Order: sequence, then C-alpha cells, then structure tokens
Amino acid sequence: MQARLALLTLLAAAAGPGQCGGPPPDAGYDACAGKACGQECVIEPPCRAATPPCMAPSILGRCDGAGLCLAGDAVACRPVADCAGQPCGVPCDTCGGMCMHPYATACDLWGQCVPASSWICWDPCAGKACGADCHLCPADAADCAEAMVAKACDPTGRCVARTPALVCPP
Repeated sequence: MQARLALLTLLAAAAGPGQCGGPPPDAGYDACAGKACGQECVIEPPCRAATPPCMAPSILGRCDGAGLCLAGDAVACRPVADCAGQPCGVPCDTCGGMCMHPYATACDLWGQCVPASSWICWDPCAGKACGADCHLCPADAADCAEAMVAKACDPTGRCVARTPALVCPP
C-alpha cells in the first residue's frame, strides 16, 4: 500500500500544472494571426503543448471578423469596401492607407481583402460537383499550406472539411 501511495505521489509531482499532465498551453498562440475573415484555421487542443502532448484531435475552423478561430465553416464575413465589386487579385487596403503591415493585400474570390499570394485567385472547386475532393492550395504553390484533413466542395462551391454535416443536393 505504501508503495502505491509513493508511486501516486511521484506521478502527481511529475505531471505538473496544466491539462493532460503538462504545462499550460502557450498563451501566445493565435490560430488567426495574419489571416482574414473566412480563412481556414486550426484549433489545437489545450493539452497539445503538454509533455508528452495529448492525442486529442485538432479541429478545423474558419477565422471570424473578430479574429477568432471558430469550429466548422459557418462564418459570416462582410466584404471589405475596397473589394466590393472588384475582381480577384485587385490590390486592396483594409485601413484606408493607414496599415502598418509589411505585406501586400488583394481581393480574393469572396470579396475579402487578404494577404496577396500567387494563388489568391485559385478556385479549388471550379468545375467540380458538390462532394468532389478538393485542396485549398494549388499543387505548384510553394508558399501555400493547409491543414491535412480531407476536404470536399460544398453546395456553394467552397472547399471545406469533409464531415458528415456536408450534404449535397440530389
């Protein structure tokens, strides 16, 4: 009995503070840092920073207008005034010439002013039916990264995480 108590005490001391027996997660992590409303983000479980890390799955989401990563695809983003009626790829400015960010911005396919890239006008669901496999990044875009989850085209033509909630019309 004393050996069990000693082992439990040793394990409790080794676990330390935080969830999953490790240190608290990095408070500086921001899944939507540098991302525009509607862009894909990944919600990491709080115990991912533990040692050893927990095996809870990450959750795919989208950044909302306030810069929060929300699970799923139901995020409403207002078009930026600079992008209203503009074609994809046109330079835009979200802060009327007062931005201090060190990167160029341009209108995307959905009327959002986002960091410019060589693949900004890539439409992963162009010519594809609802439910077809898709990738957010073009195969030749070295500066593009996406979460490693299965994705499919939804009824509105967006490339989203393939989940049981994805329903295509017959």
